[in-house]
Amino acid sequence: MGDENSSQTFLNAFTFIPAATVFYAVKFWFLKHPPDSRVSEIISLLGSLTFGVYLFEQIYRHATVKIFDFLQSYLHSLPACLIWILVACTAGFAATWIMKHIPFIGKLL
Repeated sequence: MGDENSSQTFLNAFTFIPAATVFYAVKFWFLKHPPDSRVSEIISLLGSLTFGVYLFEQIYRHATVKIFDFLQSYLHSLPACLIWILVACTAGFAATWIMKHIPFIGKLL
């Protein structure tokens, strides 16, 4: 009843609700306020790098756990975790962007 697997299954069942909310909120925002060309280019670039971030984020999260430990001594756990994940995702974006410029690997990503 109260074991970890049951809790994770319950929480994972509702992941789609905030994800769908964010998706539709952004969709409706851009329908009413179309982005200019610069914003469109940035969104397109970030979208093209998301698969690499998906692959690298956990690796970079484990590699940068000391950032979380340092931040947690000065901030509450949630802001420290958000900054830590942002750093890991940014590292994933950078690694993917660099790899996309390598001829053979860029075609895979």
